[in-house]
Amino acid sequence: GAAGEKAGGEEGKEMPKDGSMLEPDVSQDTPMPFRHKEPVKNLKFSRKKTAEFIDDIMSRRSRIGSNGQSTPFISFMLQHIKETANNEDDAFEFAVNMYAAVRRFSAEPDFLAYLLLILGKLPDTLARDNKQLCSELLRIFTAHFETGDGTRVITKQKFFYGLKEVLQNKDNKLWQDMVTYFPAGGPDVQLNFESLLLDDMYVLSPIVFALRLQHLEEIINLADRLEKAVQGTVTDGSKTVKYGLVDKALRDDPLFELLQPDDYARAFGVGPGELEATTEQDMHTFLELMKTGEVFHILFFPSMPSDDAELTGTGEMT
Repeated sequence: GAAGEKAGGEEGKEMPKDGSMLEPDVSQDTPMPFRHKEPVKNLKFSRKKTAEFIDDIMSRRSRIGSNGQSTPFISFMLQHIKETANNEDDAFEFAVNMYAAVRRFSAEPDFLAYLLLILGKLPDTLARDNKQLCSELLRIFTAHFETGDGTRVITKQKFFYGLKEVLQNKDNKLWQDMVTYFPAGGPDVQLNFESLLLDDMYVLSPIVFALRLQHLEEIINLADRLEKAVQGTVTDGSKTVKYGLVDKALRDDPLFELLQPDDYARAFGVGPGELEATTEQDMHTFLELMKTGEVFHILFFPSMPSDDAELTGTGEMT
């Protein structure tokens, strides 16, 4: 008796004003399993409860390995809810509330990443990268800029150029946007990089907020770019891609020149030595496996230009 299948409510039935019910949701943007024509009891999930639940689903999936990842996140999550709920109605109510909570908080990076996960636009690996982005930046900055007495203060200019050195593939326009999130003052203003990179669900520095939202934007844009290029190799409504054509389509794109035969082999489900121009793969599977491959991580996750490089944090701020 899934509540979502009930017909539209009686005419003129008022929604209680006390927030005890979630309004009906039949939006085309809402995934089918969360749509409901009737109000649903509002379980008022907190940020903490929502985040703990989604993080738990992600860690369950990672324990299963690549098989867990090939099941869409939403299916995996709903299956888990069904297995742990008392009955079908409770499972439906819980699922609708979980989606509503993720949407409610989705102006914040953690929850936007969760929403993209549920909508199938972001793989688990990249949601995890997004969560770890600023702690990795803090680790790199501490290793290079912390003074002998443990002080973590550097100039605004040094902070900005330090970021540019470890996020080398960020677009110039995004850097211009980033500057607007910096504390006021000239290039020589002293900043504590630890407090600027503090990433806490309840206390986000504006810089953390901007870096994490940009990271999600970069991933979604690159995924769209990949999809367009790959779709361009397919004719007659076929859902199958061939290695020779895909390689040719992506080779001319500067962002995809990082792709190695190993990356392709993984996405085509064969060993590196078995790749041939005629090797085929289902297009959706190919795209999903590409997104969980190394290239998205390498392009947008902070890293030193080389293992023995030193962060200099030098340059002129415009």
